[in-house]
Amino acid sequence: MTEKAGFTSFYRWFWCPLVCLVILAAGCGPRLAEVRGKVTRNGGPMEFKGALVTFISADHRTSIAAKVRDDGTYRVSMAAGYGLPPGQYRVAVTFPDNFVPPGATGGPTAATDKLMAKWIPPRYLSAAKSGLTIDLKPEGATFDIDLKD
Repeated sequence: MTEKAGFTSFYRWFWCPLVCLVILAAGCGPRLAEVRGKVTRNGGPMEFKGALVTFISADHRTSIAAKVRDDGTYRVSMAAGYGLPPGQYRVAVTFPDNFVPPGATGGPTAATDKLMAKWIPPRYLSAAKSGLTIDLKPEGATFDIDLKD
């Protein structure tokens, strides 16, 4: 066996498995299940534009918010792509952090809370109190939300 043949053999046996491992690892990212839906208020369109649908996993390791578009639809996206890891989630519909309702003055007050309730009933602002849950399967889901007074 010549030196060149030995080197080629080593090269083949070293690099082939390494390349296979890299290819396999590329497909080993988190598997996401697509989640999309529409938010309505008492069966009709929402007046408030820009609400957030927030998903909080049962183990509290994943929390992500999707912005509600002007037509009421939303689609969850993460840095890894569209969707969430499959599992159990509690759901809330909230305002952006910087939201100040028209007519509000100063910081949070009972009057501000009343103005905010005009757009989103208070129980939906907390995932623990909203009563909204989803058991997200790997194939994804459409999760429509109707905010009832």
